[in-house]
Amino acid sequence: MTMSESVFIPKHPLLQQVVEYFWTLEGTPSSDDDATLIYPESCFEIILSFDAATRWVSGDHETLLPRSFITPIRTSYYDIHPQGHVEYLAIRFRPAIMPFISMPADMFENRAIALDDVLENKFRHMIEPVFSMDNMPERISFLEETLTQWLIKGVPARPPAFQHAVSMLHHSFGQSPIQMVCEESGLYPRKLERQFNQYMGVSPKTYARILRFNFAIQQLLTVPITNSTEMAFQAGYSDQAHFIRECREFTGRTPGELRSM
Repeated sequence: MTMSESVFIPKHPLLQQVVEYFWTLEGTPSSDDDATLIYPESCFEIILSFDAATRWVSGDHETLLPRSFITPIRTSYYDIHPQGHVEYLAIRFRPAIMPFISMPADMFENRAIALDDVLENKFRHMIEPVFSMDNMPERISFLEETLTQWLIKGVPARPPAFQHAVSMLHHSFGQSPIQMVCEESGLYPRKLERQFNQYMGVSPKTYARILRFNFAIQQLLTVPITNSTEMAFQAGYSDQAHFIRECREFTGRTPGELRSM
């Protein structure tokens, strides 16, 4: 498969507070068996598709996603099978940010959903012009301007204590103990659990697991490994066997298989 991926950081400081980056993916599969593996996700993304649909497969579960969709925080991996030429433009939001969506996060049930099924009408009309544009730079520029103007008008914020709890987990790569998060954010464990399910769709413990795993995978795939046990320990795992079990659950593969892909 010949695929080209690019990342674009928002230019406006206000937009940088909400959008971590835009990313694009373009290319054509060389065969029907070609697939791209995606890991569990710790942020929400809106993915706009300007060409073929894609088939998302995870174990026995399979979903054919149409023109555009949203991917929530997920605990499952997916193998993505393009059904033709791929032309994606995605908006990756910062942790705990899920704007424009008309349903609670815990309703997503760990799956990608067609954008038209959940997007608020106001935002759907805001982004509709992007589908008549011919190239990615023009589309990204339009989205930057549109989203920045939307932010200037004001956006409902999450409760500050909840935002602080999310920030603690995010910046520690999921290694901050939940009890410490409760103490420093001022949230009782039950309230923290309730707000995570409402705004993130997962429990704080599950969110921490995803962050820790994604950090470990980044280390595994980008840093020369001389001691895999030490790498697992630095990522917060009790031992190498724990990391291998987590890797199988979150990707369907062993660490060695991931490194050889």
